[in-house]
Parts: sequence; C-alpha cells; structure tokens
Amino acid sequence: DITCASPEFLARLAWPVLHPDANFAGTKGWYARHATSLHGRLFRLLFQPLRLALAESANQPIPWLDYLGQFRYALSGEWCLRRSALQLIHFGTGWDAEIRMLHAWHSLPDLHICQAELCDAYDHRHHDLTGLGRMASDVAAAIWHAIPSHLQPDAATVLARFQLTSRKALHQSALVAAANSLQHDPAAESAAAAAF
Repeated sequence: DITCASPEFLARLAWPVLHPDANFAGTKGWYARHATSLHGRLFRLLFQPLRLALAESANQPIPWLDYLGQFRYALSGEWCLRRSALQLIHFGTGWDAEIRMLHAWHSLPDLHICQAELCDAYDHRHHDLTGLGRMASDVAAAIWHAIPSHLQPDAATVLARFQLTSRKALHQSALVAAANSLQHDPAAESAAAAAF
C-alpha cells in the first residue's frame, strides 16, 4: 500500500546489509510521515506517549523501552534482513509484527542493525479510526507483554501517566504541523488520542 515506492527506496533499505564492509544483519527503514498533513497518528499519539508513560511509571529503568526509544519510527514495516538473521528471529503477522520483530532483535544483541531514511516523505493507504483502534490495541499489548513481569509498572499508574503524555503529544503534533505548514485537524487528533 506504499504510494511513494521507488528504486531508490529499495536501494537505501538494502545498501547497509549488502555492503561488504558494513557488517549489518539488518536495516530498519524510517521516513517522515506527512504529505499535505501530518500522518503517523498511531506512532505520535499512542506509541510515543505509551512508551514514555511506561518508562515514567516504572520503579527502575526498563531496557526494552530504552531500546524502542532509539528508533526514529519504530512502527515502520520496511526491513532488509540477512537470511541468517531471519532464521534466528521468530515473529508472526498482525498489526504488532513490527514491535514483536524489534523485541526479537532486542534479545539478540550480537546481531547488528541500523536505520536508514528511505525517502523524504512517506505516504500509504490510510486507515480510518476504527481500523486504527485494533492496531493500537495490538501494538500496546505487544509493548506491555515484552516488559519482564517483575519490571511491569502498575497499570493504573501507567494509564494516568499516559493521559498526561498523550496531551503533550497532541500539543507537540499541533506545533509540528504549524511549523511545517501542514493541514491539522485538532478535533480529529483528539478523537484519535481518546480512542487509543
């Protein structure tokens, strides 16, 4: 469903893995999520606020959450992997596949991965808010279940913290849209954040 794919897109994704001196087992793509308006609602209004809420609610650092924070766009589904790496990583399909893939990679620190910017601005077929609700549920559950049980913070504390980080994400998104002259619908953004 990518509308901006090009030969350069694929070349940027594959180059780090194919280059003989790079020593990467995988590349994860990233890209800006905008066209005439700011996209990436699931990342901006669920993933980032939830990751921060979980980290701020925990009694000690959670390496998994720190690892997720290192990715420019953790929900991107564009990967290039060596076959040898694929044989070590077990993951399925579904809206949480990217999170489960990153968790599998996190458990294999000797396999080096890099990130590559694939294009200036990425666009694809967009989902309505109903479709995003299922994605949000799957992504949130995958992040939560990857936290070791002895490190999982209290769920009520996380929810209260998420409401704060979500409001900050809405404000930041409005500023990013304004600074880049992108269309912005505050009511639709608030509805998405509330649904998540």
